[in-house]
Amino acid sequence: MTSEPYASHGTVAELPLSTGAFYELMSVCPFLAVDGGPATLGSFRNRLQHFWLPEEPILYIGKAETSLTARTSAYYSTKLGATGPHAGGWWLKVLSILPELTLHYARNTDADAAERALISQFASQLSPTSRAKLLDRNRIGPFANVLIPGHGNKAHGLDHYKVSRSTKTEPSSVSPDPTLAKPLGRSLKSIRAGLKAPVSNVIVPSQALTPKDRNRAYLRIPAASKYAFPSEPGAVTVIVRGATQTATWHPGNGKSGRLGLGIALMSELVVPGQPVHIEATGDGYRIIE
Repeated sequence: MTSEPYASHGTVAELPLSTGAFYELMSVCPFLAVDGGPATLGSFRNRLQHFWLPEEPILYIGKAETSLTARTSAYYSTKLGATGPHAGGWWLKVLSILPELTLHYARNTDADAAERALISQFASQLSPTSRAKLLDRNRIGPFANVLIPGHGNKAHGLDHYKVSRSTKTEPSSVSPDPTLAKPLGRSLKSIRAGLKAPVSNVIVPSQALTPKDRNRAYLRIPAASKYAFPSEPGAVTVIVRGATQTATWHPGNGKSGRLGLGIALMSELVVPGQPVHIEATGDGYRIIE
């Protein structure tokens, strides 16, 4: 956290979580969970706060088995949620201060041994006050060292934070609803009103938006997010910027669904290349900006 390799200053008291990074992760890992429950911005922040060490300017210790250039290139080219080319230290990427961090390095003939020794030394010199605040006091290392050599992963309680290597995007505990594949088959005037969200306290992303979406009246909801919406078409309650309105919901024909918000609102919400995040509240939905 400082350009001076032997400095102990430059620390930050509270976890500097980037809200944008959290929603970026949610856009590719919509089933992100904390202790088995759907992750929210608050629960994710609180969990990482239990591993944040305010007194420590060292946030991550890593090794470069080939070259430093190759190692750093692999790290920065790995997006949040991706499994490669190098997914280690991904907690750094959810910090708002990432651009301000400094990389220090030293040459060594045995990268594995050096990494283990440095992480072990870090743990042994951690103050009792900082140690007592940790959620996992058995696997100790710098904040972003999720894997502690010789001890395994920290007991962080996070799950579904990596994109599956298979084509299946839902966790195995979620069964696809066969009714999602049925065509609409009804006019807008005949659809059911007042449909409720089948789940609550869940945040799902829409599809990434394009400039064309500014002229559409609806959000496109990907198949992986449709579990948070009714299996039949109807009218749902949506809260946008504190105001409650009625929106139409069409499950689609097995592909993306459509949440009708109106062209005026869509033109304001659309940020090309980014999804819109929607929270299912049980009674309805809330658009998160």
